Amino acid sequence: MENNQIKVLQINRGSNNEINGIGGVTKVVYNFYLEIDKSRCIFDFLTPYKTSFKLYEEEIKKMKGNIFSLGIKTNGIINKIKYFHFLKKFLKNYTYDIVHINSGSIFFNYITALAVKQSKKSKIIVHCHNSMDNINILKKIFNGLFKPFLSSIADYYLSCSLYAGKQMFTKKIINSKKFYVLPNAIDIDKFKFDEDIRKKIRKKFKIKDDDIVIGHIGRFELQKNHNFIIEMFNEINKKNKNIYLFLIGDGSLKKKIFEKVKRLNLEKNVIFTGLIKNVNEYLNAFDIFILPSLYEGFPVTLVEAQANGLTTLVSKNVTDETSITDLISYLDLIADEWCNKILNIKINKNRLKYNHIIKKTDYEIQKASKTLLKIYLDVIGGIG
Repeated sequence: MENNQIKVLQINRGSNNEINGIGGVTKVVYNFYLEIDKSRCIFDFLTPYKTSFKLYEEEIKKMKGNIFSLGIKTNGIINKIKYFHFLKKFLKNYTYDIVHINSGSIFFNYITALAVKQSKKSKIIVHCHNSMDNINILKKIFNGLFKPFLSSIADYYLSCSLYAGKQMFTKKIINSKKFYVLPNAIDIDKFKFDEDIRKKIRKKFKIKDDDIVIGHIGRFELQKNHNFIIEMFNEINKKNKNIYLFLIGDGSLKKKIFEKVKRLNLEKNVIFTGLIKNVNEYLNAFDIFILPSLYEGFPVTLVEAQANGLTTLVSKNVTDETSITDLISYLDLIADEWCNKILNIKINKNRLKYNHIIKKTDYEIQKASKTLLKIYLDVIGGIG
């Protein structure tokens, strides 16, 4: 630790694809870096292959942070071994007080922690960002084998939710002083509903005030279930042509989903925004937020949507810990059920009220960033 400033390397898994959408993990880590006291703590960011932190490269550099990529994919055992050795080599050349590993994969977290452990220079924090509900039986057995190893290698353990943490770490860790549920916090004021911005965004896309807009934010990957979204929206469109769907994000399946939209003649009503920095502004234009994911940890998008006062529909695969307000309804992944709910939904009109509710919770980034800094100080000082 130089000049009383903790140096932290934030490692996340990133993407093995050439097209890389902004994931929730990226947003969460970046939110913390924006708010944390940089006179006491500074972050660098590393991913094995493709990093979505590049979208924030200019801002990160202004905050004295660096972004690294090892240029190694992590799919398959050979690539994982290469990644392990490349990371060890990287850690010989760079020194950090703490390496903070952010991933929903037990094995990725373990081999990353092992490489850091062998460098003998840094404290280790493992941070779980996803549940593991939708993995096959082989992976479940594999994860079960490595769970005890992961739970004995780090100095501290974090999770986005208790549910996700219980899936990644042993009961002994969950019940110890080395474990903490750190909320996926946001700048709540930034997501306060704004009628003027709502009108501006809708005008840009030629959407009338009384038209209904459904919004989704997420990488175009299997987990986010875009195929289900389009199937469901196709049925809605047959019954109401004045409903629009916004899809915010990028990813390896985007082209496939775009082609499906075209094939179903939905181009006029489905809007692909790509990667955007002003997600908070687009939320104002929405009436309903949807998240029919196959699995999640604790999606930060649900905190954002509730802070904006959006009526929200979520897959039952998502933990009910996300229900910070009464805006969320949890549904089975049955297209008819989602269609009927959307077509008959009572849309919340008192949107400003919910920003004040969220402000009183632990999801306020100013509060959560102070908690994270305290954890870093505790880790550097040693934990009993």
